[in-house]
Amino acid sequence: MLRWPYTDHWVRDCWMYAVCLDYELSKRGVDVEGEVALPVEYDGVRLDAVP
Repeated sequence: MLRWPYTDHWVRDCWMYAVCLDYELSKRGVDVEGEVALPVEYDGVRLDAVP
């Protein structure tokens, strides 16, 4: 299986950034919702991304 180097670190770092951002926005009174499903259309095909 081919893997892009640092993938695990990149995913972990992005997740940590999102957690911190949610926290900071909540402290400022912004209503925050975590990961949500987001339908995407790519090349004419609908892809349902589920967190």
